[in-house]
Amino acid sequence: MWRKFWQHFLSDQTVLARIADTVLWLGQELWCDQLVEIGPGQWVLTRLIVDSFRTVRLMEIDTTLESYLTPFEVSHPDLQIVWWDVLQQNHPHPSPLPTAPLGEGESLEYSETLVVGNLPYYITSPIFRKFFVDSDVPGGVFLIQKEVAQKIATDTKQKSYLRWLLNYGYDIEYNFLVSATAFDPPPKVQSAVVSFRKKKNPHPGPLPKGEGECSNIDFDRMVEFLDIVSQYTRKTMRKIRKMRKDDLESFVLPDELEMKRVQELTREEMRMILNR
Repeated sequence: MWRKFWQHFLSDQTVLARIADTVLWLGQELWCDQLVEIGPGQWVLTRLIVDSFRTVRLMEIDTTLESYLTPFEVSHPDLQIVWWDVLQQNHPHPSPLPTAPLGEGESLEYSETLVVGNLPYYITSPIFRKFFVDSDVPGGVFLIQKEVAQKIATDTKQKSYLRWLLNYGYDIEYNFLVSATAFDPPPKVQSAVVSFRKKKNPHPGPLPKGEGECSNIDFDRMVEFLDIVSQYTRKTMRKIRKMRKDDLESFVLPDELEMKRVQELTREEMRMILNR
């Protein structure tokens, strides 16, 4: 079929079944009875998980898929499709499901909502930030580009800006690899499934020593710091300090870290920088 947004639709039934099992297992573990799926496409995954949730909301930007999804909505009274770009609105309210995109400034609750989706590379970071940094969703399951999955879910030396943010409040698991041949048409890269679980104590201040990936790190100061420096991925901390001296005035930049780049900082080194 013609793809308005150049989508790569997942078609391998074995892979779909594995993803569905991951979604259902995590939903039970986190006591989520409401589901938000971003980009359901031809509802190949939706049909495997829809009956396990009390309410389901599908967020789809491509209106050319209406012939696939509308009959599915009619046959499932607890399901709602919103034809909208999820990045252009607030998060969906889990219960009751609204009949239109939410207006600016509306207050939302997500304590029982699981978010799932097959995400193209170019929207992965903003989607993750919106649901797992700026919101309070308990968990999610996503099919994303393998390289992105490795950066956010494994203890690599190169710690991306997104990894620092996500791992503050969530435990992220790299579930399994998905070959390009599982898609129609096959993309040029491999993909992977990752799952998010909200940590038990992701409070806004510094965490107790030894607790979690970002122990002793103040989240708000970390975001402030990363917003300043993350754009300079190829530059050392010494060069960044010279370029943004005024903006970094409240942060401690020890001399021994001058030759490091942001993505090379360890947890302890980040804690040192953020210490007032």
